[in-house]
Amino acid sequence: MVTGQLPFEGETPLSTAMKHKGEIPIDPREFNPEIPEDLSFLILKCMEKEKEKRYQNPEELHSDLLNIEKGIPATE
Repeated sequence: MVTGQLPFEGETPLSTAMKHKGEIPIDPREFNPEIPEDLSFLILKCMEKEKEKRYQNPEELHSDLLNIEKGIPATE
């Protein structure tokens, strides 16, 4: 949603699923350089292949989102 792009695309549902399983997602900042670096890191962490490297509970994710939000300047 942040980039307006799908993280993986394939010609068939199976090829897309295989990419989900085996390919490393592209850094969201490559699609949109205005994405804050810490938000990009958070997105990639959510998409980690290894379970141990992903957020282990929603509270961890929520905490990081709140910290990122604090660093985004408010605009009119």
